[in-house]
Amino acid sequence: MRYTNKDGGEQGWGVLRLTGADGAQREDAAAYKRDLDQTMEARLGYNAPALGGLLRLNAALDRSTTDKTEQYDYRFPASLGIATTLEDTKRIGGELGADLVRPLGRDLQLKLVALQALRTQTYRAQSDFGGAQRDFIQKRTTGETVLRGTLLFTASRGLTIEGGAEATLNFLDGNTQLALDGANVTLPNADVRVRERRGEAFASANWQPSAGLVLEAGLRVEASSILQRGPDGLQASFLFPKPRLTAAWSATPRLQLRGRLEREVGQLNFPDFVATANLNTGIVSAGNARLQPERRWVVEIVAEQRFWSSGVASLTARHAQLTQLVDIVPVNGLNAPGNIPRGRRTTVIGELTLPLARLGMRGGQFKGRAQWIASEVLDPTTLTPRLISRDRPFTGTFTLTNDMPKLRSTWTVAVTSGSREASFFINEIQTINRAAVVDLSWEWRPTPAWTLFAQATNITNFRRDRVREFYPGLRSTTQLDAVQLFGVDVPGAVFLRARRAF
Repeated sequence: MRYTNKDGGEQGWGVLRLTGADGAQREDAAAYKRDLDQTMEARLGYNAPALGGLLRLNAALDRSTTDKTEQYDYRFPASLGIATTLEDTKRIGGELGADLVRPLGRDLQLKLVALQALRTQTYRAQSDFGGAQRDFIQKRTTGETVLRGTLLFTASRGLTIEGGAEATLNFLDGNTQLALDGANVTLPNADVRVRERRGEAFASANWQPSAGLVLEAGLRVEASSILQRGPDGLQASFLFPKPRLTAAWSATPRLQLRGRLEREVGQLNFPDFVATANLNTGIVSAGNARLQPERRWVVEIVAEQRFWSSGVASLTARHAQLTQLVDIVPVNGLNAPGNIPRGRRTTVIGELTLPLARLGMRGGQFKGRAQWIASEVLDPTTLTPRLISRDRPFTGTFTLTNDMPKLRSTWTVAVTSGSREASFFINEIQTINRAAVVDLSWEWRPTPAWTLFAQATNITNFRRDRVREFYPGLRSTTQLDAVQLFGVDVPGAVFLRARRAF
């Protein structure tokens, strides 16, 4: 399969303006951004009886490229001329997997899983601003090997017990180079090798004491060892017990209440160990050899009410107490991914599936999902409370669909809400503001074999703004110096597709 995506996050024409804290204009430019993704992928699967059970084999190979251009044509001051940044990313990867499900008796089942994945990525960027030439290249090779075995025992009609173990090997080799006018710039953690060995044992029991109540209790114990070779080479070991308790109670035939208490442990993002740079923003990340996995205790309550023939309304309330959460911290005077000792995040999600036949639209259905997030962490630079970086206080998706059997057609209107996302660097606050997006689509099935699909995406040409608040030094010791706005009107697109079944 091959496909091209031109829906880059900031693709289009817009403006770049820099204003001082006193309101005086410092820079003004016409801006343009292009973002083009191309992907080719192939997948194979095979299922067959083997070894007394069912064997599944799968393989996948993908290759993708991303080309980005960001250009500013300065009107004021005109002496800055035209500034251009070019980015090129090439990725290639693949995986092989196998799983075997085999009964070991009437009440016992064995499942074995094996996975091997490898991936390489090369990212290059060049920028020319004010006569200064910057060149950046980062190469990464990553791999993952997973072996997992699970036993499922059906003790009785209402009780099942599951247990097993998993072993994982992960690695990353990363190299980064930055040059300014041909002279190499030294970056911390620019040449890094990371190796992780992780093992996990788990057991759980699912018990249904009555028709309306289901209880589940489980425990996972994860042990891992991480070795990093490089300028800041370190070795660390971790042991995490991860208990889990859930309950589901059908208070009435149409109302179900669910609860969950669980300790979760995040997985490290290995590229965070390697230095990187964004030439568009000028932000250099040091990489961090001392990263630890994020831990969180999660309490969740869900109420789900069914109504009419297929209507469903649910409300989810979730609270997480975070320790060693991963955010942006200062490392060697630069920004870097790092751990903040404590934080909290509360999430509320409302979901609705509303059939519209009773409201006059026979084949109609409305689906909506709205999410609110309130989070707090102590900023490592200012030591004052703030949101967790990249948390979006509100997001929502809403879809209206109408199926018209007589016309063999289905039309859909989809709306994605606007959002706001802030990142807190040591000397800058960067905020991405996205306007709402509206998409229209029509599917027509003229014959059982043929399907025609037409889609108009982003019919409102939504606006995306990147706002950067600059400080001349640390945000804790200096005052706001300037604010930069990079706003782009992202154009819509029209797609036509035809599919025939044989």
